[in-house]
Amino acid sequence: KVPTMASILSWDNLSGYGKLPIHADRGVIVWNAIMKDQLIRWHGFKNNEIYVAGVPSYDVYAKIGNNCPTREQFFKAINADPNKKLITYTTAPPTICDTEDEVIDIITKAIQQNSLIAPAQLLIRLHPKDSRKHYQSLEGVTDIIFDNPGLFNAAFSDQWSPTEQDVIHLLATLKYSDIIINVASTVAIEAAIFNKPIINIGFDGYQKKPYRESVLRYYQDYTHYINIVKASGMRLAKSGEDLIYFINQYLNQPSLDAQGRQRIVEEQAGYLDGRASDRVANYIINNVKKY
Repeated sequence: KVPTMASILSWDNLSGYGKLPIHADRGVIVWNAIMKDQLIRWHGFKNNEIYVAGVPSYDVYAKIGNNCPTREQFFKAINADPNKKLITYTTAPPTICDTEDEVIDIITKAIQQNSLIAPAQLLIRLHPKDSRKHYQSLEGVTDIIFDNPGLFNAAFSDQWSPTEQDVIHLLATLKYSDIIINVASTVAIEAAIFNKPIINIGFDGYQKKPYRESVLRYYQDYTHYINIVKASGMRLAKSGEDLIYFINQYLNQPSLDAQGRQRIVEEQAGYLDGRASDRVANYIINNVKKY
């Protein structure tokens, strides 16, 4: 009989993790209207039991201000060439995709063979659950830069407990990348916040996997990511040829799909005023005061 409230941690929790084990009787806090609708349709909540607050972890993008380094400072920190385009690949855990080394090899060869329309370099930002050993063949290769985001921390589910400096580094990565590539990652939302061209990987490197094992399933079967696809704010590469073609398209016209990226931001992030955390705290305080 203890009163309960809940705050849903992430955009895929309501569609990908089964029924909620309890009915929080004093309300549920969510990121956006999509999650609110999911609570009503699938989890038996009423409209007045749900509060849309925005994404607390995105507050930093509105507040970081002058702490963000300049492009020159950031490129120097990662040993990048300021005269070349920066293509950033954010990896996934091997349990999500185990062929990213092959996908990255395709990009690397395109850079080396001058198949891109502009000189470019590839920044590989490793997921906390990924390992640099998966990309040993790329060690020391020209125009390949590895980035380990912060310190490993097994106490957290994603094994990453970022410091403020880690968050500033991520912000700079998003701000100064020319294209951001990943496999069905939340990073797509953050890239859209910075209006950066997004390419999602929908093929399995040099392999041909059955659909149920292929990364392509994430874009067709996973409810939360289907909304990203529907927004038309990114390009889904279903082959190596697609991937290089889309990279060149975006290098030539960065504004391509900008309207779709704005739709991603509006639908997924909602508020971007830096006050989502305040709204969560105030909702809890005001709710408690009613009783």
